[in-house]
Parts: sequence; structure tokens; C-alpha cells
Amino acid sequence: MISFNRVSNFRRPRANHQIRVPQVLVIDEKGEKLGVLNTSEALKMAQEKGSDLVEIVPSPPGGGPPITRIMDLGKWLYEKEKSEKKKAKGAKTEVKIIRIGLTTNIHDLEVKAKKVEEFLKENHKVHIELQLRGRQIVMKDLGKEKIREFLKVIKEKESFETESDIKSQGRSLSIIIKRK
Repeated sequence: MISFNRVSNFRRPRANHQIRVPQVLVIDEKGEKLGVLNTSEALKMAQEKGSDLVEIVPSPPGGGPPITRIMDLGKWLYEKEKSEKKKAKGAKTEVKIIRIGLTTNIHDLEVKAKKVEEFLKENHKVHIELQLRGRQIVMKDLGKEKIREFLKVIKEKESFETESDIKSQGRSLSIIIKRK
């Protein structure tokens, strides 16, 4: 069973016996106009084809009959829900965190850079954080240089842009990067 409460900003169209006007403008499955018909004739035609009569456009402001289409309503609703989910899924971006230390080896930075590259390819933002421990707190300049070195390692493999400069927050330095 299809649930309709998940699809946002979507009004389920009237179909078959829910259409209560005497005449409708009918379009068949191929998109060809069949003209203005009595609603009962249009319903009978749709049932003979094994489809539904669906109101696409309610009565236009200038008067006239509503526009209906002969189609499979269940299939159409399923495809509509699927496309809405795909839109919602594509809109999400997560912030992934990569932590490095002041004494992190160059090889370890390269391994972490590969992980950052994967995150950027998936269109995630990456929060790079350098923790200063103990007496390292007085070496913030070295910490900023370590972050710049790490960004150079990443730049060799993936193009990105920074959202802001390197920020100092208590005992850590951080920067957020995203794909160009």
C-alpha cells in the first residue's frame, strides 16, 4: 500500500467516481485530446482500457470543464513519491569530522586525506579539527601550519574551497571545507 503522507506539498488528484462534474475534457494515455465528453462516458472508456480517469487540472478559472487523463493512478503516484524522495535525499549534506594532531605523521595525513576525498566526492562538508593537548596549547602557530600542510595534501587529489579561515576554539583549531 502506498502512503501519501510522506510526499510533501502534494494534493492527491480526484479520480474515477470522485469526479462529480457533468462533462470533462479527456486526454488519453498517449497524450491525445479526445475532446469534451460526459463524465460517465469517460469513466466507461477508462474502465474498458483497465485504467483510471484522473483529474489533472480542476475547472479552469474561465469556466469550462476540468481536464482529465486516462492513466494508471497507482503507477503515477508511486513514481511521484519516488521522485520526491530522490529530491529530498539529494538535498541532504552532512558535516563529517576529521581529527588530526600536532604530531600526526605525513603518512597518516595522506590516509586521512583519502578519507576527506571520499567525503567531498559524496558532497559532504568536512570539518578538520586539530586538537592541542597539554603544553601544545602555546603552539597555535604550529597547529595552523599543520592544518595548512594537511590542506595541501588534500589539494593534490581534490579541489575544494574553505568556508572560513582557521578558527581557534579552546584547545582546538578547526576549518570547514566543501567541494567546489
